[in-house]
Amino acid sequence: MKALTAIDRLGVGNASIVTAQLASSRYRRHWVNLGWLLAVSLLVSVPLFYRALFGMIVADHDVHVRFVQRGVEVGVWPAHFLFQALVYGLSGFSHEFATLAWAALVLLTTCVIAKAWLSYALLVRHCPRLPTATFEDTYGLSHTTVLALVTVALLLSAPIMRPWSTNRIYLGQISPNIWHNPTSVLCWPLVILLFFAADAFLRSRRLRELVAVGLLAALSVLAKPNYFLAFAPAYGLLAVRHFGISRLWLLSQLALVPTVMLLCWQLTTSFDGTNAMRPGMHIAWMPLSGWRVHSHSIPLSLLFSLAFPLSYLWVFRRSVQNRDMLLFAWGVMISALIWTGCFAEVYDRDGTVNGDFNFSWGSHLSLFVLFLVTAMDMTDNPAAMNAISRNPLGERIERLPWWLLGAHAASGMLWIFRQVIGKGY
Repeated sequence: MKALTAIDRLGVGNASIVTAQLASSRYRRHWVNLGWLLAVSLLVSVPLFYRALFGMIVADHDVHVRFVQRGVEVGVWPAHFLFQALVYGLSGFSHEFATLAWAALVLLTTCVIAKAWLSYALLVRHCPRLPTATFEDTYGLSHTTVLALVTVALLLSAPIMRPWSTNRIYLGQISPNIWHNPTSVLCWPLVILLFFAADAFLRSRRLRELVAVGLLAALSVLAKPNYFLAFAPAYGLLAVRHFGISRLWLLSQLALVPTVMLLCWQLTTSFDGTNAMRPGMHIAWMPLSGWRVHSHSIPLSLLFSLAFPLSYLWVFRRSVQNRDMLLFAWGVMISALIWTGCFAEVYDRDGTVNGDFNFSWGSHLSLFVLFLVTAMDMTDNPAAMNAISRNPLGERIERLPWWLLGAHAASGMLWIFRQVIGKGY
């Protein structure tokens, strides 16, 4: 299984055990589930990306493809150019928009499949069997089926729709899945691997994982810099917690120095000079000003975006299985929200806020990782699994995280349907 092999090579957990299990005929169900995840990924991503790339719905895809054409013609490329470079290479170094768009469609769909398979592989690694037989006895669902269904729910999840604002599912909220922005789609497999490589290093202290952290951090910044801005402070603080101020802590931070230097170059290239991608703008400390452009109530936006992980932490706070990993995921999430809430891109001429809300990307990317880590803990938690296999009314509160994960998935399905029929985001 390629996803697990990649995890194993990067040292993200003991994936070799799971790989051996999946190779056994006894575990053929995993391969069937991977096939279903492939089908779901194709069914959702191909129509969305095709319509976005060829201008049938409002999205960023066609703009980013035209960045390739501009880069070839005049030599001006985005500072985070990994998407454009890969599309240009996959197209056979074509200059034609249609050829570039088809290459982008293949690349983006591959990234969605990678995201799905990585998520499922990590769930399998963390929960090789259900912690209780009660659920399987009640519903007749094997643990592999449960993990596949949870993976699908994660892939479809969006902020929970507010009944009084059905056309505001995504805009102004923080979404664990973004479909309209190609650099985010490209970045997701990288940030999943980066987070779990860093978690493995903090646990094992092995230099192999540290090398993986440094390489994945640089690649993620070349795809989209926002996740690293949130990841680095949380990772640095947790490294102090694990290692103290020691030689190993210093090494853990030195591994990020090339990425920080790359980030500084991107900042200069994006805002200064004749080839700047964001001319006439600068970054300013303006708390909540960028967010208020799109959200009428930031507390409600946060509540409907974070409902699933918040509810799990509240309901099962005494039975959490992996507190360190959840702490790491929440640390990155909170760091991302600080960037989102406190900074904005501002026009030099009059000080008004740019409406692109670009500092929200780190929160979107961090939220999927938080959803995934929460789901990993939930499926490995006997109390959480027992909660949905019992019927007494008094225990309904323990089912709340499951209901809310379903609500996130249903909201995401509605958002995707609205996109396909051209309603926009």
